[in-house]
Amino acid sequence: LTEGKPKVTGVVAAAGIEGRTMKVSLPSQTVDPSASLLRITISAPEGYHLNELIDSVVAVSSSNADAVSPEGRDLAFATAERSIDLTEVIDAAEGQAIVSVTGEVYYCREGEEAICLIDRLDLALPVTVTNGGDREAVVDYQLPQ
Repeated sequence: LTEGKPKVTGVVAAAGIEGRTMKVSLPSQTVDPSASLLRITISAPEGYHLNELIDSVVAVSSSNADAVSPEGRDLAFATAERSIDLTEVIDAAEGQAIVSVTGEVYYCREGEEAICLIDRLDLALPVTVTNGGDREAVVDYQLPQ
């Protein structure tokens, strides 16, 4: 460190660099046709935090838009918190679908000389829409160390 130069912390992302792809099948859920939200919680493991210096971005899609139709916008976030709660508006009707949450999440180990990680998410949530199901669909995912 040269005197007068600021200390640089955080992550610098470069084009073309890809992280691990985490393909995960989540436990199936049953939601009511009146359900209007998909709640997504992404958490860093103990001793890590999400990266506030670069946007993480996830997108939601469905294998059957007649059963579960997400709004379809990208959900971006940048925070130094350990977890983030996101919501996606959905339309639900009787039927079945696989709801996919895909994207890139940046997170860092805590500490002075911490390492930062990039994970590409590919989460699959099987959803059955029928009367008497839950009022919202939920994706709760903890990033690996």
